Amino acid sequence: MLTILAQHAVDGIVLGAILALPALGLALIWRVQGFPHLAHGSLMTVAAYLAWAAATAWQLPLPIAIAVGLASAMALGVAMHLAVYRRLAGRPMLSLFIASVGLELFLRYGVVFVFGSDFQTFPLPAERGMRLGLVVVRPLDLLLAIVALAALAGVWWMFRGTQVGRRMRAIADNASLARVCGISPNQVLIAMWLLVSLLAGASGILLGIRDVISPTLGWDVLLLAFAAAILGGITNPFGAAIGAFLMGLVSQIGIIWLPGSYEEGIAFGLIAIVLMLRPRGLFGESVRA
Repeated sequence: MLTILAQHAVDGIVLGAILALPALGLALIWRVQGFPHLAHGSLMTVAAYLAWAAATAWQLPLPIAIAVGLASAMALGVAMHLAVYRRLAGRPMLSLFIASVGLELFLRYGVVFVFGSDFQTFPLPAERGMRLGLVVVRPLDLLLAIVALAALAGVWWMFRGTQVGRRMRAIADNASLARVCGISPNQVLIAMWLLVSLLAGASGILLGIRDVISPTLGWDVLLLAFAAAILGGITNPFGAAIGAFLMGLVSQIGIIWLPGSYEEGIAFGLIAIVLMLRPRGLFGESVRA
């Protein structure tokens, strides 16, 4: 039983590490711009498909193909901000939310039109799992988890150790005061969209490498990412990342005793319990007036 528990815990950590990337981005968008970004899943899907196309149709080496996918997600995220969200600045949150729904649908069906609706896989060689103590881990899963954790560490360093990160935190805390201090909100918002789009693209590509790529790849993960952000605290980006790890662990360990189809139900049951005890989430902060 201990071996089974350890195996599912490892699977939960890998899933949580990948899920933490979009969860952090969603929480950051909420903290800075105050709306739930429903088109975030499309950033993941587009990045995964373009990385796959670069690796297969264009025959590029996998690292370069991944870079193509990441660059496409970043360009798409900034384009959405400049063309849509910036124009809706100052409008009610519902306007931004509806705009993100429209972008999500437009991009999802655009992916189907360009790439079709068939599942796709990256051209990776077959591999055997390796035993680490009580568990068997695929080298690929270990690599994906390390990459996701390195991305989270890089974002943490950026927020704490760079001027861009400090400005982003200042805008999130008090945009008016930051503007008085000479910080340009427009520049900070572009930097934020580059960052959250990079994280979303990375998550989509990692999920595509781990499993398969489909037109609903991002949408299928989006609900879990939102749930993770709410669990950890939607106003605290790194709390949202921790929430993603908890979601991954609980959902994977829970299916030891329940059918696999209950995986999402287990995760959302955890959220319900936490929010009844702490409505702001585990690490949520009170929102300023």
